[in-house]
Amino acid sequence: AGIRRGRFFTVMNGRDPALFRPTEPGERSRARLDLGLAPDELLTVHLGSLGPQYGLERIASFHEALASSGVQARFLLLNRDPERSRALVS
Repeated sequence: AGIRRGRFFTVMNGRDPALFRPTEPGERSRARLDLGLAPDELLTVHLGSLGPQYGLERIASFHEALASSGVQARFLLLNRDPERSRALVS
């Protein structure tokens, strides 16, 4: 008993190419300025759900270690549950 080809297919994560595209010259530095980030500051972004499979606690711990060693870094966590987000990283 095998698996018939054509019965299964891959669904890739979609994106809107009008919103998610390579930046134009100067756009990245303007966005960093708008966010209050230094030009050389590290920024890690997670956009999505908060399941344990994403290792968000480890990312938060990594950023704490960076801060304690003097490296400028921020962890931006974007999702629908700000209370749970705060609990994860505090």
